[in-house]
Amino acid sequence: MSGGSTLFKNFDRRLERELQRRVDERLQRSNSSVSNFVVNIHFLFNLKLFLFKKPKPIKVNVTNNMAQEHTVWLGGSTFASMVIYFLNIFSLILNLLFILEKNI
Repeated sequence: MSGGSTLFKNFDRRLERELQRRVDERLQRSNSSVSNFVVNIHFLFNLKLFLFKKPKPIKVNVTNNMAQEHTVWLGGSTFASMVIYFLNIFSLILNLLFILEKNI
């Protein structure tokens, strides 16, 4: 991500904290559903299945790019240098000329 609101102070830390919170919530829900499944199977068939392992904790890491202010321009210049961009612009110009010629 680059530009715009990503340039706010401590954006990377806030994003990391929010993503970590969501990942932890998901893992907690996943752990409880796996635990419930194993307990229910154990109750019904008097055996415990270990087919489903509880997921390990995931550490979220968001890094801050020092050239963050310029990556939007880099992406735009890369896209503009592609042949497909030129073909799209050329096609747009031809369509506009056709429409103008038709209306005159």
